[in-house]
Amino acid sequence: MAHMDAARPVRLASRSGPIPVLIRRAAVVLVVALLSGACGLNERGPWLDANGNQMRGNDMIEFDGFAICDQTQVLFIQFFGDRYAKDPIGILGQLESLETGEPLSFELFDTLPDGLTGTDITHAGREIHVGEDRPDYLYVRLPSGETERWPRAEDTCNREEPL
Repeated sequence: MAHMDAARPVRLASRSGPIPVLIRRAAVVLVVALLSGACGLNERGPWLDANGNQMRGNDMIEFDGFAICDQTQVLFIQFFGDRYAKDPIGILGQLESLETGEPLSFELFDTLPDGLTGTDITHAGREIHVGEDRPDYLYVRLPSGETERWPRAEDTCNREEPL
């Protein structure tokens, strides 16, 4: 009998037992929850800096407008404390420069306008550019080579919780 026991493979730990399976399932649930939570903070990101590091939400975040204020067709970018809007159909109404009172508007250019500086902040082939007209405008260069000019937009949505 001793000879038969020696031929049987020795198991040091079972991977199919109930405890390891529960631990693996808990680990998977935890990872999914953490990743979902991180993505929920920046639904249209992550935007990356020049070193490939994810930008912090208080520095750079892109998000949809708020349903409670009928802004779901508007995209916003919060860029180092300033908020900009992609609102080609004017849902937000007439936007104005805080400095001059001049009207501001979204515009799409075929190419990158002269005088802009790339920030090396990127997401999905897009890059943020700034010019002398910041804080009134932020520019988003698209993978197609076109450039969107996003006007500054103050938060006028009266909701319970701030962004």
